[in-house]
Amino acid sequence: LACLAAAAERLHLVRPSFTAEDVIEIRGGRHLVVESQVEDFIPNDTSLTRSRQLLLITGPNMGGKTATIKTLGLAVLMHQCGMYVAAASARLPVVRDVLVDIGDEQSIEASLSTFASHLKHLRYVLRHAAPDTLVLVDELGSGTDPNEGAALAQALIECLLTQDARGVITSHLSPLKLFALETPGLKNASMGFDVDTLAPTYALQVGQPGRSFALAIAQRMGLPADVLGRAEELYERPRTAFVANFLGSSNLIEGTVLSVNGHEATVQTEHGPLSTTHGAGLRPGQSVTLSVRPEKLRMERDDLAVGNEIRARVDDIVYTGAENQYLLQAGGQQLVAFQLNADIGADEDFDYDEQVALYLPPDNLVVLEEA
Repeated sequence: LACLAAAAERLHLVRPSFTAEDVIEIRGGRHLVVESQVEDFIPNDTSLTRSRQLLLITGPNMGGKTATIKTLGLAVLMHQCGMYVAAASARLPVVRDVLVDIGDEQSIEASLSTFASHLKHLRYVLRHAAPDTLVLVDELGSGTDPNEGAALAQALIECLLTQDARGVITSHLSPLKLFALETPGLKNASMGFDVDTLAPTYALQVGQPGRSFALAIAQRMGLPADVLGRAEELYERPRTAFVANFLGSSNLIEGTVLSVNGHEATVQTEHGPLSTTHGAGLRPGQSVTLSVRPEKLRMERDDLAVGNEIRARVDDIVYTGAENQYLLQAGGQQLVAFQLNADIGADEDFDYDEQVALYLPPDNLVVLEEA
Protein backbone atom coordinates (compact mmCIF):
# COMPACT_ATOMS: atom_id res chain seq x y z
CA LEU A 1 0.00 0.00 0.00
CA ALA A 2 2.84 2.37 0.80
CA CYS A 3 4.37 1.73 -2.63
CA LEU A 4 1.02 2.38 -4.34
CA ALA A 5 0.61 5.60 -2.37
CA ALA A 6 4.11 6.75 -3.29
CA ALA A 7 3.50 5.96 -6.95
CA ALA A 8 0.19 7.84 -6.90
CA GLU A 9 1.90 10.92 -5.51
CA ARG A 10 4.90 10.74 -7.85
CA LEU A 11 2.81 10.11 -11.00
CA HIS A 12 0.01 12.54 -10.09
CA LEU A 13 -2.67 9.84 -10.01
CA VAL A 14 -6.20 10.47 -8.72
CA ARG A 15 -8.75 8.40 -6.87
CA PRO A 16 -11.53 7.34 -9.26
CA SER A 17 -15.18 7.53 -8.26
CA PHE A 18 -16.97 4.19 -8.33
CA THR A 19 -20.25 4.03 -10.24
CA ALA A 20 -22.74 1.18 -10.49
CA GLU A 21 -24.14 2.69 -13.70
CA ASP A 22 -23.19 1.58 -17.21
CA VAL A 23 -20.88 4.58 -17.50
CA ILE A 24 -17.15 4.95 -18.05
CA GLU A 25 -15.94 8.53 -17.84
CA ILE A 26 -12.33 9.69 -17.81
CA ARG A 27 -11.30 13.35 -17.88
CA GLY A 28 -7.73 14.21 -18.80
CA GLY A 29 -6.66 10.59 -19.19
CA ARG A 30 -2.93 9.93 -19.57
CA HIS A 31 -0.87 6.97 -20.74
CA LEU A 32 2.02 6.90 -18.29
CA VAL A 33 4.56 5.29 -20.64
CA VAL A 34 3.80 7.61 -23.57
CA GLU A 35 3.71 10.62 -21.25
CA SER A 36 7.22 9.81 -20.00
CA GLN A 37 8.56 9.83 -23.56
CA VAL A 38 6.76 12.87 -25.02
CA GLU A 39 7.47 16.47 -24.03
CA ASP A 40 4.03 17.98 -24.66
CA PHE A 41 1.73 15.07 -23.91
CA ILE A 42 -1.97 15.73 -24.67
CA PRO A 43 -4.41 14.27 -22.10
CA ASN A 44 -7.76 13.15 -23.53
CA ASP A 45 -11.32 12.70 -22.32
CA THR A 46 -13.14 9.42 -22.91
CA SER A 47 -16.80 8.76 -22.12
CA LEU A 48 -19.00 5.71 -22.71
CA THR A 49 -22.68 5.81 -21.74
CA ARG A 50 -25.97 4.09 -22.52
CA SER A 51 -26.44 6.33 -25.56
CA ARG A 52 -22.77 6.10 -26.57
CA GLN A 53 -21.96 2.42 -26.16
CA LEU A 54 -19.11 2.28 -28.65
CA LEU A 55 -16.62 4.90 -29.80
CA LEU A 56 -15.13 4.53 -33.30
CA ILE A 57 -11.79 6.34 -33.53
CA THR A 58 -10.29 7.09 -36.95
CA GLY A 59 -7.48 9.41 -37.97
CA PRO A 60 -3.81 9.55 -38.97
CA ASN A 61 -1.28 6.80 -38.54
CA MET A 62 0.91 7.39 -35.48
CA GLY A 63 -1.81 9.77 -34.27
CA GLY A 64 -2.48 8.19 -30.88
CA LYS A 65 -5.44 5.88 -31.59
CA THR A 66 -3.84 2.82 -30.00
CA ALA A 67 -2.47 4.82 -27.06
CA THR A 68 -5.97 6.20 -26.43
CA ILE A 69 -7.63 2.80 -26.12
CA LYS A 70 -4.74 1.50 -24.00
CA THR A 71 -5.14 4.50 -21.71
CA LEU A 72 -8.78 3.57 -21.13
CA GLY A 73 -7.99 -0.09 -20.54
CA LEU A 74 -5.18 0.68 -18.11
CA ALA A 75 -7.38 3.08 -16.12
CA VAL A 76 -10.12 0.46 -15.74
CA LEU A 77 -7.66 -2.26 -14.71
CA MET A 78 -5.78 0.02 -12.29
CA HIS A 79 -9.10 0.94 -10.68
CA GLN A 80 -10.01 -2.72 -10.21
CA CYS A 81 -6.60 -3.39 -8.63
CA GLY A 82 -7.36 -0.75 -6.01
CA MET A 83 -4.96 1.76 -7.56
CA TYR A 84 -5.38 5.41 -8.35
CA VAL A 85 -5.55 6.24 -12.07
CA ALA A 86 -3.71 8.57 -14.44
CA ALA A 87 -6.37 11.19 -15.09
CA ALA A 88 -7.71 14.51 -13.87
CA SER A 89 -10.86 12.68 -12.73
CA ALA A 90 -12.64 9.41 -13.43
CA ARG A 91 -15.96 7.63 -12.86
CA LEU A 92 -15.48 3.92 -13.35
CA PRO A 93 -17.51 0.74 -12.78
CA VAL A 94 -16.20 -2.70 -11.93
CA VAL A 95 -16.23 -4.75 -15.13
CA ARG A 96 -16.29 -8.53 -15.40
CA ASP A 97 -13.73 -8.63 -18.19
CA VAL A 98 -11.62 -6.42 -20.46
CA LEU A 99 -11.83 -7.93 -23.95
CA VAL A 100 -8.91 -6.86 -26.12
CA ASP A 101 -7.69 -7.27 -29.70
CA ILE A 102 -4.60 -5.08 -29.98
CA GLY A 103 -1.40 -5.78 -31.86
CA ASP A 104 -0.29 -8.53 -34.21
CA GLU A 105 0.19 -12.10 -33.01
CA GLN A 106 0.83 -13.81 -36.32
CA SER A 107 2.59 -17.15 -35.90
CA ILE A 108 4.36 -19.24 -38.54
CA GLU A 109 4.49 -22.16 -36.12
CA ALA A 110 0.72 -22.02 -35.51
CA SER A 111 -0.08 -21.13 -39.16
CA LEU A 112 -1.71 -17.86 -38.05
CA SER A 113 -1.65 -14.87 -40.39
CA THR A 114 -2.22 -11.32 -39.18
CA PHE A 115 -5.86 -11.52 -40.19
CA ALA A 116 -6.37 -14.97 -38.68
CA SER A 117 -4.89 -13.85 -35.37
CA HIS A 118 -7.33 -10.93 -35.28
CA LEU A 119 -10.23 -13.27 -36.00
CA LYS A 120 -9.15 -15.57 -33.19
CA HIS A 121 -9.33 -12.69 -30.71
CA LEU A 122 -12.53 -11.26 -32.15
CA ARG A 123 -14.28 -14.62 -31.86
CA TYR A 124 -13.51 -14.55 -28.14
CA VAL A 125 -14.64 -10.94 -27.86
CA LEU A 126 -18.01 -11.68 -29.47
CA ARG A 127 -18.52 -14.75 -27.30
CA HIS A 128 -18.03 -12.87 -24.03
CA ALA A 129 -19.05 -9.24 -24.73
CA ALA A 130 -21.80 -7.97 -22.41
CA PRO A 131 -22.89 -4.77 -20.61
CA ASP A 132 -20.44 -5.50 -17.77
CA THR A 133 -17.39 -5.86 -20.02
CA LEU A 134 -15.07 -3.39 -21.73
CA VAL A 135 -14.22 -4.05 -25.39
CA LEU A 136 -11.03 -2.59 -26.91
CA VAL A 137 -10.33 -3.41 -30.57
CA ASP A 138 -7.48 -1.86 -32.55
CA GLU A 139 -7.49 -1.62 -36.37
CA LEU A 140 -10.79 -3.44 -36.84
CA GLY A 141 -11.16 -4.90 -40.36
CA SER A 142 -7.46 -4.66 -41.22
CA GLY A 143 -5.28 -7.36 -42.73
CA THR A 144 -7.62 -8.31 -45.57
CA ASP A 145 -9.50 -6.88 -48.57
CA PRO A 146 -10.81 -3.44 -47.45
CA ASN A 147 -14.35 -4.03 -48.73
CA GLU A 148 -14.69 -7.43 -47.09
CA GLY A 149 -12.95 -6.12 -43.98
CA ALA A 150 -15.42 -3.22 -43.74
CA ALA A 151 -18.40 -5.56 -44.14
CA LEU A 152 -17.08 -7.90 -41.45
CA ALA A 153 -16.25 -4.97 -39.17
CA GLN A 154 -19.76 -3.51 -39.49
CA ALA A 155 -21.35 -6.88 -38.75
CA LEU A 156 -19.14 -7.24 -35.68
CA ILE A 157 -20.04 -3.76 -34.42
CA GLU A 158 -23.75 -4.50 -34.94
CA CYS A 159 -23.33 -7.64 -32.85
CA LEU A 160 -21.56 -5.74 -30.06
CA LEU A 161 -24.35 -3.15 -30.00
CA THR A 162 -26.95 -5.93 -29.80
CA GLN A 163 -25.05 -7.41 -26.86
CA ASP A 164 -25.10 -3.94 -25.20
CA ALA A 165 -21.32 -3.96 -24.88
CA ARG A 166 -19.23 -0.88 -24.05
CA GLY A 167 -15.94 -0.15 -25.72
CA VAL A 168 -13.64 1.70 -28.11
CA ILE A 169 -12.71 0.60 -31.63
CA THR A 170 -10.10 2.07 -33.98
CA SER A 171 -10.08 1.69 -37.76
CA HIS A 172 -9.03 3.29 -41.06
CA LEU A 173 -12.02 1.96 -43.03
CA SER A 174 -14.12 4.77 -44.55
CA PRO A 175 -17.47 2.89 -44.71
CA LEU A 176 -17.42 2.54 -40.93
CA LYS A 177 -17.39 6.32 -40.54
CA LEU A 178 -20.68 6.64 -42.38
CA PHE A 179 -22.06 3.67 -40.47
CA ALA A 180 -21.25 5.47 -37.21
CA LEU A 181 -23.03 8.61 -38.39
CA GLU A 182 -26.21 6.61 -39.00
CA THR A 183 -26.12 4.14 -36.08
CA PRO A 184 -27.49 4.87 -32.57
CA GLY A 185 -25.08 3.84 -29.84
CA LEU A 186 -22.03 4.22 -32.09
CA LYS A 187 -20.16 7.53 -32.12
CA ASN A 188 -17.46 8.81 -34.45
CA ALA A 189 -14.24 10.22 -33.04
CA SER A 190 -10.88 11.08 -34.54
CA MET A 191 -7.33 11.97 -33.64
CA GLY A 192 -6.40 15.49 -34.69
CA PHE A 193 -3.93 16.36 -37.44
CA ASP A 194 -2.14 19.65 -38.11
CA VAL A 195 -2.13 20.13 -41.88
CA ASP A 196 0.42 22.96 -41.64
CA THR A 197 3.09 20.89 -39.91
CA LEU A 198 1.88 17.55 -41.35
CA ALA A 199 1.93 16.18 -37.82
CA PRO A 200 -0.73 14.60 -35.58
CA THR A 201 -1.91 16.63 -32.60
CA TYR A 202 -2.82 13.53 -30.52
CA ALA A 203 -6.04 15.27 -29.44
CA LEU A 204 -9.19 13.13 -29.40
CA GLN A 205 -12.11 14.86 -31.17
CA VAL A 206 -15.43 13.18 -30.39
CA GLY A 207 -18.19 13.52 -32.98
CA GLN A 208 -15.93 14.02 -35.99
CA PRO A 209 -14.65 11.23 -38.26
CA GLY A 210 -11.03 11.53 -39.30
CA ARG A 211 -8.74 10.89 -42.24
CA SER A 212 -5.69 8.66 -42.24
CA PHE A 213 -3.38 11.21 -43.96
CA ALA A 214 -1.28 8.29 -45.18
CA LEU A 215 0.50 10.36 -47.85
CA ALA A 216 1.38 13.13 -45.42
CA ILE A 217 2.73 10.61 -42.92
CA ALA A 218 4.71 8.93 -45.70
CA GLN A 219 6.26 12.31 -46.55
CA ARG A 220 7.29 12.81 -42.93
CA MET A 221 8.85 9.35 -42.91
CA GLY A 222 11.04 10.28 -45.89
CA LEU A 223 9.61 8.31 -48.80
CA PRO A 224 11.01 9.46 -52.18
CA ALA A 225 9.33 12.52 -53.73
CA ASP A 226 8.66 10.76 -57.04
CA VAL A 227 6.84 7.93 -55.25
CA LEU A 228 4.75 10.41 -53.27
CA GLY A 229 3.96 12.42 -56.41
CA ARG A 230 2.77 9.33 -58.22
CA ALA A 231 0.69 8.33 -55.18
CA GLU A 232 -0.98 11.76 -55.21
CA GLU A 233 -1.90 11.27 -58.89
CA LEU A 234 -3.37 7.84 -58.23
CA TYR A 235 -5.28 9.09 -55.20
CA GLU A 236 -6.86 12.04 -57.01
CA ARG A 237 -7.75 10.13 -60.18
CA PRO A 238 -10.39 7.81 -58.69
CA ARG A 239 -12.01 10.57 -56.62
CA THR A 240 -15.53 9.49 -57.60
CA ALA A 241 -14.81 5.89 -56.59
CA PHE A 242 -13.27 7.12 -53.34
CA VAL A 243 -16.38 9.15 -52.62
CA ALA A 244 -18.63 6.18 -53.32
CA ASN A 245 -16.57 4.09 -50.91
CA PHE A 246 -16.86 6.76 -48.23
CA LEU A 247 -20.54 7.40 -48.65
CA GLY A 248 -22.06 4.01 -49.36
CA SER A 249 -25.52 4.90 -50.63
CA SER A 250 -25.73 8.37 -49.09
CA ASN A 251 -25.16 10.36 -52.27
CA LEU A 252 -27.88 8.63 -54.26
CA ILE A 253 -31.26 10.25 -54.96
CA GLU A 254 -34.20 8.19 -56.13
CA GLY A 255 -37.00 9.53 -58.29
CA THR A 256 -39.40 9.06 -61.20
CA VAL A 257 -38.87 10.44 -64.69
CA LEU A 258 -41.35 13.22 -65.50
CA SER A 259 -40.21 14.13 -69.02
CA VAL A 260 -37.45 13.43 -71.53
CA ASN A 261 -36.11 15.68 -74.30
CA GLY A 262 -33.11 14.12 -76.02
CA HIS A 263 -30.30 13.92 -73.45
CA GLU A 264 -32.20 16.08 -70.94
CA ALA A 265 -34.65 14.62 -68.46
CA THR A 266 -36.60 15.92 -65.47
CA VAL A 267 -36.88 13.60 -62.50
CA GLN A 268 -39.35 14.05 -59.62
CA THR A 269 -37.60 13.45 -56.28
CA GLU A 270 -38.42 14.04 -52.62
CA HIS A 271 -36.59 17.36 -53.04
CA GLY A 272 -38.72 18.40 -56.01
CA PRO A 273 -38.01 18.14 -59.76
CA LEU A 274 -34.35 17.86 -60.75
CA SER A 275 -32.89 18.08 -64.26
CA THR A 276 -30.13 15.87 -65.66
CA THR A 277 -28.31 15.92 -68.97
CA HIS A 278 -27.80 12.16 -68.77
CA GLY A 279 -31.37 11.28 -69.69
CA ALA A 280 -30.87 9.64 -73.08
CA GLY A 281 -32.89 6.43 -73.28
CA LEU A 282 -35.10 7.19 -70.28
CA ARG A 283 -38.88 7.21 -70.49
CA PRO A 284 -41.58 9.04 -68.46
CA GLY A 285 -42.76 7.08 -65.44
CA GLN A 286 -39.49 5.19 -65.14
CA SER A 287 -37.92 4.83 -61.67
CA VAL A 288 -34.29 5.92 -61.59
CA THR A 289 -31.47 6.56 -59.14
CA LEU A 290 -29.35 9.66 -59.59
CA SER A 291 -25.73 9.81 -58.47
CA VAL A 292 -24.60 13.15 -57.05
CA ARG A 293 -20.88 13.90 -57.30
CA PRO A 294 -19.78 15.59 -54.03
CA GLU A 295 -16.95 17.56 -55.61
CA LYS A 296 -19.47 19.28 -57.91
CA LEU A 297 -22.14 20.20 -55.37
CA ARG A 298 -22.23 23.98 -54.97
CA MET A 299 -23.13 25.27 -51.51
CA GLU A 300 -24.62 28.72 -51.00
CA ARG A 301 -26.28 30.45 -48.08
CA ASP A 302 -29.06 31.85 -50.27
CA ASP A 303 -31.14 30.38 -53.07
CA LEU A 304 -29.77 31.00 -56.54
CA ALA A 305 -33.25 30.86 -58.12
CA VAL A 306 -31.92 29.01 -61.15
CA GLY A 307 -33.55 25.63 -60.51
CA ASN A 308 -31.98 22.30 -59.53
CA GLU A 309 -31.60 23.46 -55.94
CA ILE A 310 -32.43 21.71 -52.70
CA ARG A 311 -32.32 22.96 -49.13
CA ALA A 312 -30.14 21.17 -46.59
CA ARG A 313 -28.68 21.49 -43.11
CA VAL A 314 -24.98 21.03 -42.27
CA ASP A 315 -24.90 17.96 -40.02
CA ASP A 316 -21.14 17.34 -39.72
CA ILE A 317 -17.86 18.73 -41.05
CA VAL A 318 -14.49 17.06 -41.68
CA TYR A 319 -11.71 19.64 -42.02
CA THR A 320 -8.65 18.78 -44.12
CA GLY A 321 -5.82 20.75 -45.64
CA ALA A 322 -7.11 20.73 -49.20
CA GLU A 323 -10.85 20.62 -48.74
CA ASN A 324 -13.70 20.64 -46.26
CA GLN A 325 -16.09 17.71 -46.40
CA TYR A 326 -19.65 18.57 -45.36
CA LEU A 327 -22.21 15.98 -44.33
CA LEU A 328 -25.62 17.45 -45.17
CA GLN A 329 -29.14 16.49 -44.16
CA ALA A 330 -31.74 17.20 -46.86
CA GLY A 331 -35.09 15.94 -45.65
CA GLY A 332 -34.61 12.23 -45.10
CA GLN A 333 -31.54 12.21 -47.35
CA GLN A 334 -27.88 12.45 -46.35
CA LEU A 335 -25.52 14.06 -48.84
CA VAL A 336 -21.85 14.98 -48.81
CA ALA A 337 -20.23 17.97 -50.49
CA PHE A 338 -16.53 18.61 -51.00
CA GLN A 339 -15.54 22.28 -50.95
CA LEU A 340 -12.00 23.17 -51.97
CA ASN A 341 -10.56 25.72 -49.54
CA ALA A 342 -9.02 27.63 -52.43
CA ASP A 343 -12.49 28.09 -53.90
CA ILE A 344 -14.57 29.04 -50.88
CA GLY A 345 -12.12 31.04 -48.77
CA ALA A 346 -11.96 31.08 -44.98
CA ASP A 347 -14.72 33.68 -44.67
CA GLU A 348 -17.11 31.46 -46.61
CA ASP A 349 -16.82 28.31 -44.50
CA PHE A 350 -20.12 26.90 -43.29
CA ASP A 351 -20.99 26.01 -39.70
CA TYR A 352 -22.72 23.13 -37.98
CA ASP A 353 -26.55 23.22 -38.26
CA GLU A 354 -26.38 26.02 -40.83
CA GLN A 355 -29.11 25.99 -43.49
CA VAL A 356 -27.67 26.01 -47.01
CA ALA A 357 -28.83 25.85 -50.61
CA LEU A 358 -27.31 23.13 -52.77
CA TYR A 359 -27.11 23.67 -56.50
CA LEU A 360 -26.92 20.42 -58.46
CA PRO A 361 -25.65 21.07 -62.02
CA PRO A 362 -27.62 18.92 -64.47
CA ASP A 363 -24.40 17.36 -65.78
CA ASN A 364 -23.63 16.33 -62.19
CA LEU A 365 -26.73 14.15 -61.90
CA VAL A 366 -25.72 10.85 -63.45
CA VAL A 367 -28.30 8.11 -63.93
CA LEU A 368 -26.73 5.28 -61.93
CA GLU A 369 -29.53 2.74 -62.02
CA GLU A 370 -32.62 2.25 -64.08
CA ALA A 371 -35.71 0.20 -63.27
